[in-house]
Amino acid sequence: MNENLNIAGVIIASAVVNYLIRVTPFFMTNWEKVPLTVRRFLTIMPTAALGALIFPGAFQSLADTGRPWAALAGLGAAAVTSHFSKNLILPVAAAVLATWGVLQIP
Repeated sequence: MNENLNIAGVIIASAVVNYLIRVTPFFMTNWEKVPLTVRRFLTIMPTAALGALIFPGAFQSLADTGRPWAALAGLGAAAVTSHFSKNLILPVAAAVLATWGVLQIP
C-alpha cells in the first residue's frame, strides 16, 4: 500500500512540474511584444504538427496494409477538415475516423 502511495506521489509531482514548465512562458511573455517572425512561426506550427502526425502513418498504411484507399481517405479527410478549420484536433480526428471507416468496409 505504501509503495502505491509513493508511485502516485511521483506521478502527481511529475504532472505538476510538467504543467509548470509548459505554462510558464505564457505568463512571462506579453503577446504584443513577440516579434512578427515568431508570431508567423507560431501560426504555422499547427499545420506542421498536422503533417508530422498524419503523413508518416498514412505512408506506413500505404506500404503495410495493402489497402491504400484507407490511407488516402484519411489524408483527404485531414486535408479538407484542416482547410475549413483552424483547429488541430478536428483534422486528426477526421483522418482517424475516415481511415477507420474505410477499413471497416470488407
